Amino acid sequence: MQISKKYWLIISIIIFLLTGVILYFVVWGPSNPVKKLQKKGPFNFILITVDTLRADRIGCYGFPRVKTPTIDNFAQHGIKFEKCISQTPLTLPSHTSILTGTYPTFHGVRDNGGFLVPQELTTLAEVFKDAGYQTSAFVAAYVLDSKWGLNQGFDVYYDKFDLSKYKTISLGNVQRRGDEVIDEALAWLKDHQNQQFFTWIHLYDPHTPYDPPSPFKEEYPNHPYLGEIAFTDFQLARLWSFLEKNGLTEKTILVFASDHGESLGEHQEKTHGFFIYQEGVHVPLIFVLPEKELQGLKRSSVVNLVDIMPTVLELARLPQPREVQGQSLISIFTQERKEPGWAYSETYYPRFHYGWSELKGWQNQRYKLIMAPRLELYDLIEDPEESNNLIDSLPQLGRKLLAQLEEFVAKTSQGAYEIDYTHIDEETRQKLTA
Repeated sequence: MQISKKYWLIISIIIFLLTGVILYFVVWGPSNPVKKLQKKGPFNFILITVDTLRADRIGCYGFPRVKTPTIDNFAQHGIKFEKCISQTPLTLPSHTSILTGTYPTFHGVRDNGGFLVPQELTTLAEVFKDAGYQTSAFVAAYVLDSKWGLNQGFDVYYDKFDLSKYKTISLGNVQRRGDEVIDEALAWLKDHQNQQFFTWIHLYDPHTPYDPPSPFKEEYPNHPYLGEIAFTDFQLARLWSFLEKNGLTEKTILVFASDHGESLGEHQEKTHGFFIYQEGVHVPLIFVLPEKELQGLKRSSVVNLVDIMPTVLELARLPQPREVQGQSLISIFTQERKEPGWAYSETYYPRFHYGWSELKGWQNQRYKLIMAPRLELYDLIEDPEESNNLIDSLPQLGRKLLAQLEEFVAKTSQGAYEIDYTHIDEETRQKLTA
């Protein structure tokens, strides 16, 4: 029997309507785990940034030679972003991007010392404070001292440093150990656990000089950088234990990230700041979420550190400042992004300290362009070590990516803050940048 066209039309309409209904419930309806999570709120928020921690030196990011059970546990209780890129391999500029959701091209903070975070910019802490949250920060390095302006919006900003004992060394190495930072953070959390809070905890131990305490020094005798990471993980275990014992894990969204990586001798760079190769800008990013359907997930889309602030604000259902340039990642919490993500990174360290050219980078999952006196182009899949410059063999692709990079810089620089680099004395600047 031949089925009429009218019958097929009716069947097609029914299928179309059913598909629409299913799509509604999957994306917007009650079965959406993000919506289920938000309905459990309001939540407390904890932002953890570990300084100088490259992604490929963590267990859950595929490195078995260091013990990071706490960070691995974070990944099991949330969403791990496998390809997060730092906007700059320097502590103050990178944290400015994290806490304002803007690129260095806009906020203008290009180095440690000599720059102040613009007071006109709205920080993540200011949004939470305006919403009635208790806000606190516990920083481990002098380069994040409140004098540089990142304390905006924090009720408590723990940045007490005894500079007198550092007269003969670089102030860039003025720091406090992770156990001291966690001690202060836990004391504050104990007093405020029954209130809505946002707290930022910054740990600096993987930064030079590498000198982990016992028993981590003995456990990693030939790799002190790894010892510092293991020590940091141990301190994070204390924080997680506190949250569990006080019933806060179901009331708290935790974000774990690093401001930048560490070269460890790759590309002939001992530490960081000078170049923007992957070892310096590929960082961990994990959202620890109290919703089972959003736990143990991983996403391979390329994302940026500037995406943290808009994502957190959407999770908290709080307004986003108009100047925020990052993109909320909630849309890829439940599924991979269809279009490839792009990431921008830069460093002005060579210019400010050596009079050389700054570097700017533009990358997706496969290709990476570095704007330098001689352009560099790498295939990150075939050449993850970035050792084979393809700019001569793929000139058309190079020109295309360069045009995209220049367009991006021009777009994100509109209305940018112009910051004078000369408002602190030269001696202090030199001490800060070593």
